[in-house]
Amino acid sequence: MPTLPAPDDPRWLLKTVFSRRSWTIPAAVLMSISFLCNGVTPVIVGRAIDDAIARGEVSSLVKWLLILVAVFAVNALAAWWGRGFFSRAMLVIGHDLRMEVTDRIQDPRGMAGQRRTAGELLSIASSDTQRVADAVLMTVFPVAEVCAIVYVAVMTARINIWLGIAIFLGGPLVVWISLRAAKPLRKRSTRRQAALARASAMATDVVQGLRILKGLGAIDTVRGRYQGVSDEAYEKTVDANGARARLNATTDATGSIYVIAVALAAGALALSSRMSVGELITVVG
Repeated sequence: MPTLPAPDDPRWLLKTVFSRRSWTIPAAVLMSISFLCNGVTPVIVGRAIDDAIARGEVSSLVKWLLILVAVFAVNALAAWWGRGFFSRAMLVIGHDLRMEVTDRIQDPRGMAGQRRTAGELLSIASSDTQRVADAVLMTVFPVAEVCAIVYVAVMTARINIWLGIAIFLGGPLVVWISLRAAKPLRKRSTRRQAALARASAMATDVVQGLRILKGLGAIDTVRGRYQGVSDEAYEKTVDANGARARLNATTDATGSIYVIAVALAAGALALSSRMSVGELITVVG
């Protein structure tokens, strides 16, 4: 059974998300097939228009429709199994991390490192491990997206070389803009996790010592302190969600501008009779 890397390993995160390669590699391959099927679909539609509809050949149209149905079937199966493998990998790695943290907490020799409260340990064993498990996403979908971009660029270059080069260069540019826009989210997510850990730690400590606090008559004092910590966690969460919303808006706007620019360029080529209707649908699709 795959094991997690040593805690002091400089490539700990990378090795952790790849610790279940028997699930992540098939997921990446199947999702790449699904994305490629999405890219093949407009090609088939374009060929059907140029080869069948434009010429009025019913037999050719039936042939392309059958091919389209077959591609849809492959796409559905690949996406179903690919997402299933991806979900399994994410859940199993999350379980491995939680068990690793639990074993470390219960180690008779102690945990080493700084002393942590029960609430902090709960936050690490739950939300923090889930964050790491979510990183498995980066081993699956980016691979499929790169395959799709390369395929689309090659197919477009066969129609028009300059349009293909623009698509091939535009994809990395969109990714770079998205990475730049994600910097505030990374910083604010770290602050949110720290604030949530403090709130969880205090809540756990209060529950554990509730009888003592009641006996000392310190309930009001503790309530005030917890409200302050809880309000801070709320504010950090709102800030992080705001950064995520701005990231989504930036990526959506950038992607839309990219697609519109390609569509306008393809439309101009079609109007100048340098591209057929089927090729225009292929590029725009």
